[in-house]
Amino acid sequence: MSHNYRTPLIRTDTSSSVSTNATAPNQPGPGRLVGRLFDRLGKRIESLLNKRASNLGTGPVPVAQEIRSLRRHRELTLLERYSMPPRKLSEGEAKTLKKLCNKLVKYVRSEVLSTQISALEEVTALAMDDLVIRAVFAECRLEYFEPKYTEPNLLLSTTKALCSIKDTATHELWSTIILRPKLELDWQTIGRSFRDPDSSFIAARHLSNLLQLAIADGI
Repeated sequence: MSHNYRTPLIRTDTSSSVSTNATAPNQPGPGRLVGRLFDRLGKRIESLLNKRASNLGTGPVPVAQEIRSLRRHRELTLLERYSMPPRKLSEGEAKTLKKLCNKLVKYVRSEVLSTQISALEEVTALAMDDLVIRAVFAECRLEYFEPKYTEPNLLLSTTKALCSIKDTATHELWSTIILRPKLELDWQTIGRSFRDPDSSFIAARHLSNLLQLAIADGI
């Protein structure tokens, strides 16, 4: 009589069956420590790359500084930026400004997350402070602002940058309030500018500027 002995198969994990989350920093298990180390190392490398870029005069911050210099931001007071009509740029200056703005926008598509966020913050600040720059940004390739990662802080920075460029109504509302303080205020419109999650940070920025001007005037 023949006996068929069957040895049970034992499944072993191969490289294809191991979870890709094994070293994720937010997953329990022995890979958590390794994941955290890689996460910290990556952030450290990003920081070093950004510092080196700034030292070499490249990166979003030096480009933004060039834009401010071209627009004479250091020479003008806060009130002058609101009250003075946009200084007409020469053909050469206009070309340089457009080139610099496009260069800054391209940093928004950087492979380095921290560089993206830095570029977005500079775009937001420049668009808030200068309507000429805001108009130039509006002519840039805004598809560059499509986030490459899903980190919440990147999504928030992207939303702010786009709103600071596109929301001309809120900018005009608060510029009018600052330049014509005796004008009868439309409190409903002002209230909406603060309640709207997309424009509230713009309203808050202009309100902060208004308070600075009031303090400077001794009010």
